[in-house]
Amino acid sequence: MAEKINVVLVGDNELSIILPFVNELKASSCDINFSVYNPYHVSGVVNENSLNSFSTVYKLNAELTYTLTAAQLFTFLLKENNCYKYIKAFIKGVLTLQLDKELNFILSDYKYHLFWQNELKKYNIIHHQTLFEPQIDLLRIAKQENKKVIVSFWGSDLLNTFEISKIKKQADLLSYADVITVQSDDMRAVVSNKFGKENEIKTEDVLFGIPFKSLKSIIDYRERYLKEKSKLVVQVGYNSSPTQNHIKIITALNMLPQSIRNTIQLVIPMGYGDGDQEYIYKVKQISSEHFSNIILNTAYLSQEDYLKRAASIDLYINMPETDAGNATIYETLLFGTQVITGSWLPYSNFKKNNINLKTIDSFQELTFCVEEFVNNNKELDDQIEKKVLGMISYNIVAKRWLSIYGKMLI
Repeated sequence: MAEKINVVLVGDNELSIILPFVNELKASSCDINFSVYNPYHVSGVVNENSLNSFSTVYKLNAELTYTLTAAQLFTFLLKENNCYKYIKAFIKGVLTLQLDKELNFILSDYKYHLFWQNELKKYNIIHHQTLFEPQIDLLRIAKQENKKVIVSFWGSDLLNTFEISKIKKQADLLSYADVITVQSDDMRAVVSNKFGKENEIKTEDVLFGIPFKSLKSIIDYRERYLKEKSKLVVQVGYNSSPTQNHIKIITALNMLPQSIRNTIQLVIPMGYGDGDQEYIYKVKQISSEHFSNIILNTAYLSQEDYLKRAASIDLYINMPETDAGNATIYETLLFGTQVITGSWLPYSNFKKNNINLKTIDSFQELTFCVEEFVNNNKELDDQIEKKVLGMISYNIVAKRWLSIYGKMLI
């Protein structure tokens, strides 16, 4: 009987997608064991309580509750090529009276180091998520141990990285990758432009998908929930980050005729993201200048509340600085929602799958585009559900991923 392949997915803020994704892979394959490691999790360990999902649960001894001596930590820092980063963090912690926060950052990296040092031998394939802070030395160790390496770009880590020093770090990391994954043809082109043809050759275009449970909830809810027709519900962005361009979008909407503004309810989700209270207040202030009906939500929504809100949306305006294809687009399309998006976003996969989003080149065009939508509201493609599910359903994407993992060890 052939020995099973052991794959570990290493990531941080993508766990809400990674965990159900691993669950589906586990259900689809008897030949591969999957583990998940999150260096920034409270304990460094992702366990079955996080999601009853995967076949092998990665754990470190005593769940990483190590007591470090100053000498151990000092030795670790000196061995790191970028030890200045930790010194800077320590000084920042002292000056800002947030030493605990900065020490947690240093210790998270230390736990990451322990993982590679102690557990690497267990795995055949190391699948590294996002490339904001490349762990170049650690992936070098993986290659020295003859492990196969996948690195996955998730969006802004590729599309929003312009500094030469950061691009060089990413290029160094990609040199240790056997496979690179992106989520669209556009992102593949960016890989080629930034990192050369040699990296494009080993790049695969593959999505992570959306859990079947979520998709079923959307479809079921859509069928039993009737949209409120007394107001045209318009959603702006999907999180609180200033990169969502809320202010530019709302400024354009403020220029709509008053007769149209009076018919609109603005929905501005701010339940997660890196927007601070000052930015959120500014968005609320600008939107309230010309709109009287606004829902600006700063709390996390339950699934029921989220589905109820999503089902009510008539128009979703998605014009962030960068995006690889956020889940909200797929979800709103399944709800029968019209989408306006920026032509600069890497959404060629929608076009390839005959899904026609309304794209515009600038925020100046948005006012006219929304006015046209209000006056000439067209029915959505009746094949949209089939097309979207063909892109993101797990039974499609799992086959692609299992094929990639399998080919790496041939």
